[in-house]
Amino acid sequence: PHEKTQTKKPVDQGTQTEECVLESKMPDPAEALQNKDLQEFIGKAGSLMVSELNNNDTSRAFDDYKVVWEESRDQIHKVQTLTNSAKQEGKTPFATGCTDVAWSCNGSLVAAGYGFRNHTGWCEHRSTVGVWNIISRRLNSQKPDLALEVASCVECLAFHPSRPSILAAGLFSGEIKVWDVSGEEDTLLANSTVDDYLHREPISQIRWISDMRGRYQLASCSG
Repeated sequence: PHEKTQTKKPVDQGTQTEECVLESKMPDPAEALQNKDLQEFIGKAGSLMVSELNNNDTSRAFDDYKVVWEESRDQIHKVQTLTNSAKQEGKTPFATGCTDVAWSCNGSLVAAGYGFRNHTGWCEHRSTVGVWNIISRRLNSQKPDLALEVASCVECLAFHPSRPSILAAGLFSGEIKVWDVSGEEDTLLANSTVDDYLHREPISQIRWISDMRGRYQLASCSG
């Protein structure tokens, strides 16, 4: 049976042991090569590696490639010029001046908003948000992969900090729109309205803000 004991006086005891040394034995390469599975793998992979090395030796893929051993930081080189050539349909033309640019968190998507800066009253311009996938082989610099049409000039853009396909836009009308731009068609996820409890002035800035739990909320200001 289990019994409890209690002592009134603490007693210290000391022990002594001899040093224990663990000897690690490295595997013998000669013995490892006798493994049948390893021999079979080397037999299959070895011939494939030799074939690929022979192909690389005769390939001309890098004939015009120039190795840059040191990156030049004193000059800026233009890589691409993106133009939104949206069709001008309807009586009201699209705004063509770029008002803001945003990059996705993974660097693959570039979004550009268009609008006018010389408003003297209420905005009645039609506008667009162009989205390009700059790492796509089908990149067309004259036409965005996705053109999001809005009924007011675009003032600011912001991609989600961790979800690269989520894009938010603030409009001159005071509206805020959020899209999922992962597909070939625009998917509107959220759209604010203009009333007494929301923005009634042009949206000047929008930012994705993380809370203590790592969840993101969209903050905006107007005026």
